[in-house]
Amino acid sequence: MSWFPIGASLFASNIGSEHFIGLAGSGAANGIGVAAFELNACLILQLLGWVFLPVYLASGVCTLPEYMKKRFQSPYIQVYLSLVSLLLYIFTKISVNLYAGALFIESAFRWNIWISIIFILTVTTFISLVGGLAAVIYTDTLQCVIMLVGSTVLSCFAFARFGTVDLHALLSNFSASISPVNMSLPLGTKLIDQLVMASDRRPNYTFDQIMREDEAGPGDLTAMLNCRLPSRNAFIMLGPISDKEIPWLGFLLGQIPGSIWYWCADQMMVQRVLASRSLAHAQGSTLFAGFLKLLPLFLIVLPGMISRVLFTQEIACASPEECMQSCGQASGCSNLAYPKLVMNILPNGLRGALLSVMFAALVSDLTSIFNSASTLFTIDIYKKLRKGAKTPELMIVGRVFIVFMVLVSVLWVPVIQSMQGGRLYVYIMTVSANLSPPIAAVFLLAVLWPRTNAVAAFTALMVGFVVGIVKLVLDFVFREPFCGQVDTRPLILKNFQYMYFAMFSFLLTNATAVALTLFTSKERDEEFTYWGASEMLRMTHPDEIQVEEEKECTMLLVEDHTATVTPTRKRVLKNVLKKMCGLEKEVEEEAAANETKLKAFFDRTRFRQSPRVRRTLLSFLCFICVFTVFMYIFLSTYFPQLEYGPLAVIPALESNMQALEKLQNRNVLKLINAL
Repeated sequence: MSWFPIGASLFASNIGSEHFIGLAGSGAANGIGVAAFELNACLILQLLGWVFLPVYLASGVCTLPEYMKKRFQSPYIQVYLSLVSLLLYIFTKISVNLYAGALFIESAFRWNIWISIIFILTVTTFISLVGGLAAVIYTDTLQCVIMLVGSTVLSCFAFARFGTVDLHALLSNFSASISPVNMSLPLGTKLIDQLVMASDRRPNYTFDQIMREDEAGPGDLTAMLNCRLPSRNAFIMLGPISDKEIPWLGFLLGQIPGSIWYWCADQMMVQRVLASRSLAHAQGSTLFAGFLKLLPLFLIVLPGMISRVLFTQEIACASPEECMQSCGQASGCSNLAYPKLVMNILPNGLRGALLSVMFAALVSDLTSIFNSASTLFTIDIYKKLRKGAKTPELMIVGRVFIVFMVLVSVLWVPVIQSMQGGRLYVYIMTVSANLSPPIAAVFLLAVLWPRTNAVAAFTALMVGFVVGIVKLVLDFVFREPFCGQVDTRPLILKNFQYMYFAMFSFLLTNATAVALTLFTSKERDEEFTYWGASEMLRMTHPDEIQVEEEKECTMLLVEDHTATVTPTRKRVLKNVLKKMCGLEKEVEEEAAANETKLKAFFDRTRFRQSPRVRRTLLSFLCFICVFTVFMYIFLSTYFPQLEYGPLAVIPALESNMQALEKLQNRNVLKLINAL
């Protein structure tokens, strides 16, 4: 396939409904910092195209665990990577996508969340069962266009409702998007009493000046208002080292390994690039996807921040009671920032179109996950248990396994609902940070350091996995309390930001692998590394591939790329069942198709680039890397910290209006009516 559909498929498979929910929700809660993950993908995608992909193509592998088997001659590493990938699919992909999609459907049609999930599964499972990877890539291309057009339209409407595209104006309004204090509640009365005393001590101070003094001093007001206030670093992408959301050191050394796993070592994403017709098209697809990843900041994150400005009382709810009243979720309502825009600022026709965009994103993501999970389980696990399994059996087993994964994911949805303060994207990153850094570490060593051996790699993976799974279990047992509640978790959980844990896990895995390698072997094996890739690509020929590996690749090609044969004189139901079970072809047709596809597979390892193509690709590579680094620096240094606007207060009948009006005259608060 060419660079355009593959690049579009990479983007569409990544930007699912959880991104629209999670990115916009995190933007509403904490500002532009969440866009750092999107800019990070621009760079990591190029690491895939120029470092990892040549090795994968030269190795002639069908799955990434299979590459590790070839690299280390160890089936244990292959099986382990497949199992961990499937675990991450359940906890960070399938369940998250189902929950995010259900939120959209629930907002639009007022359906029960479980009915919404059943509807999503019905549509998505049907698409997955009757199509393979080729169908997924082509539908992803269409869905990519739909998502870009739809999100652009919504972004334009959001900025139009806001009144300007000036980011300084958004900064000013975001500073004032503070959840109002209801004086009819006991906490409201206590808060205003504290504010009156602080203002009387500093009668010339604005609300922001009072809060800054309190932050540096006793912190009583800060503790009471913390859940209502937006982050002061809302317009700073990478915060200081001590930042609770996105510290720059934790991001560079902790989040990047997680991104390397996602883009360079995850079957769901890499399998698309492996379907490219040449290395040039593969690298072109990563460049194209990288440029597309620059857009979510403007199409999703900033609209999410505008949603908080427009619907402050609902999106920025402060207490579990207020949030239950606003959206029915005690953990917070920021996840509804994007659906709130869709349902409230668009006319009816466009509203339906945008809901279609969200559903397209959801279907795109889930079909990709189902396809990858089926491939990983059948090729890397089930085929090891039943070496003589034929194609129809593998396809049936793969699809039954999809059903099992879906059931587990559905059972996990209530856990997601109750975690991470209503910020879906934080949940995804937290779970990934526990399990993905060891995989990224071993893949980097496998590709870049020829001395790395199987004993060192497997032991390092086990060490990283044990540490990560213990942290993951502790996170679920000692859950983060709702905002404003006392945090009674152990110190190692309360003060160990997840990016720093990812950094620790990544460095521990690397240190273990390097130490064991140095003490166990001095041999160098460059055959399946970056340094040996050029020689391998020059020498690789179909006849040199082992028969067993050829069968595995054939099996994958049968599942993912076989074309539909037009049925004649057969019942419709029988044809559908045969299609779903992979029995619709005669043996001769299947063999001919396999031979053609297998030849195309090996031809991909014979790639040469003309000087013109090479210069063009390198020019775009330099541009996207320089521009992305510039965006990081600019968005981390240009905008100042927020200066909080006056506190919104909903007075009660028995309120001391004289005191409230005095604070309003001092620009400390503003009186508003209840919704």
